[in-house]
Amino acid sequence: MGGLLSVVGVGLVVLGGRELADGWARDDGPTVTATVTDLRVGADRVRGVSMDAHEVRYLFDVGGATFSPGDASGRTDLFVAIDEQQWDELTVGGPIEVTYDADDPANNRPVAATGSAGDAAAGVALGLLLAAIGALVLLASRRRPAASAPVPTDGPAAGRAELEDAPPAPA
Repeated sequence: MGGLLSVVGVGLVVLGGRELADGWARDDGPTVTATVTDLRVGADRVRGVSMDAHEVRYLFDVGGATFSPGDASGRTDLFVAIDEQQWDELTVGGPIEVTYDADDPANNRPVAATGSAGDAAAGVALGLLLAAIGALVLLASRRRPAASAPVPTDGPAAGRAELEDAPPAPA
């Protein structure tokens, strides 16, 4: 159990850390006008409160290649949450401003994207917590002595082992 918690925790730290680093590179990168390919409003639960998530999907070209929203796991053509006010102004086929990492345009987000850095930081924090709990569980399980049956010192079973090991009596 502790090993599984540690592995899951380390995985969250790696993915969250990568998203944070990607966000820093992307935020300092160039901007481009992308074309909106889809819009949707989806249900989202934040802190136990239901709310609508306003999301957009888009495409843009850099250096002869086409890019879409993606994530740290390599998935592409994803929906990205944006501010409701900007979402109201968008239309399919219309423009949206996007910022991207100059070294890796696949690392991109709308200028008005919401939640990326906070979500990544929460993932790192949760990953560190799970990894620490997993390590403590592993350490605690290694410190427990193995359970063994007690050797009887009195009663009918006492001394039986001595009799069983003794040489047979002469006849």
